[in-house]
Amino acid sequence: MKITELKITKYKTVEKRDGEGNLVRSKVPYEASRPIALMTGGKRFAHFFADGFILRSVFWAMGSILGAALTLEEMLELSSNLGTITSIASISFISYPV
Repeated sequence: MKITELKITKYKTVEKRDGEGNLVRSKVPYEASRPIALMTGGKRFAHFFADGFILRSVFWAMGSILGAALTLEEMLELSSNLGTITSIASISFISYPV
């Protein structure tokens, strides 16, 4: 079942006249589609790129700051680890519900 096919029970007020002509209100249950806030694919894709840009900017700044204090060998090891973190973070942003 798709999330857009979920149903909920709502109640509506129905007014009827009884045998004496008086107006009587009663609640009647009915099935309705559940309202769902959806985000289009374009917005999700744009957020993915924005998040990736921000993450890479932060990692670049960290690398620049630490790069001045580290040797080349230490810097290569650090950049390898940051690349792994970036790819893992990017995958988590794809599955992040908005």
